[in-house]
Amino acid sequence: MRRVKTVTRKSKFHLLEEKTRRLNIKPLKVYLIGGGNLALRGLKSATKDIDIIILDERQFSIMQSLLETPIPKMPVYVRQYQSQWNYNLGMSSRYSHFLYGFNLEIFVESSW
Repeated sequence: MRRVKTVTRKSKFHLLEEKTRRLNIKPLKVYLIGGGNLALRGLKSATKDIDIIILDERQFSIMQSLLETPIPKMPVYVRQYQSQWNYNLGMSSRYSHFLYGFNLEIFVESSW
């Protein structure tokens, strides 16, 4: 049986913040929803997916750069193309972090 890795409160959220600083990207306003929000607040022990809402297409483009740009010792996420996942509640994009075994699912508010 394969062990499913999960995202917990102690996960490496801070690495995305550090990567933002290194790339000189201004902070993005995003909403963390679902199990990821509960895990971050310590209300849930773990989650397999992180769901975020981004306010518009411009910020979505910036988020894509943040996730996909390689920097040594910083996380790189691999974008899954839509043929690899079913459309789910208006999700705009899904990224996988293969080292930690979880998905980052992005919803863009303007696409609703």
